[in-house]
Amino acid sequence: MTKRDGFPRQGELVLCTVNRMGQFAAWCTLDEYDNTEGMIHISEAAGKWVRDIKKFIKMNKQYVTKVVKIDPQTKAINLSLKRVSKSEERSKWNEFRREQRGDNLLKIIAREIKKTPEQAYEEFGTRLHEEFGDLYTAFDEIDKLPSLLSKLNIPSKWHEPILKILEKNFIEKEFQLKAELSASCYENDGV
Repeated sequence: MTKRDGFPRQGELVLCTVNRMGQFAAWCTLDEYDNTEGMIHISEAAGKWVRDIKKFIKMNKQYVTKVVKIDPQTKAINLSLKRVSKSEERSKWNEFRREQRGDNLLKIIAREIKKTPEQAYEEFGTRLHEEFGDLYTAFDEIDKLPSLLSKLNIPSKWHEPILKILEKNFIEKEFQLKAELSASCYENDGV
């Protein structure tokens, strides 16, 4: 997953891992932001009255939280679990999985040409990320339209390995639909 610099925006959904617990709060490392820590206060742990925060938040577990307040001077980030709806949580986890899959594809492509993932990211990954927002979307679009590699000025030594790996990983699913239809006619002379 690509690490971001700075602070998240207020209202943004972030993935975090709990690394310290107190009586009234849990401190988390924001997984998407480099060296950034946030806090979930006991009042933001659940939508009901909480006596013991440890019943709702577990150590070393990853959660989807919403950024409630940011104080850039003290570098304090307040997070909330109770303000995240189930659909927002599902959406964030899906986004996270897509990013992981994109990063894994980049590593496989780099291994194919005997380069490090950092070199691959430097040579073409950054450009794809900027152009499409995430690597998985970029690879999906390239799989559908391989000529994008040339349009994006990706070095030609990467073209063949990228297309080879994408061909193996992006397989169109075939579906077969079956249905029963019944026709009725209410006229005297039939159909």
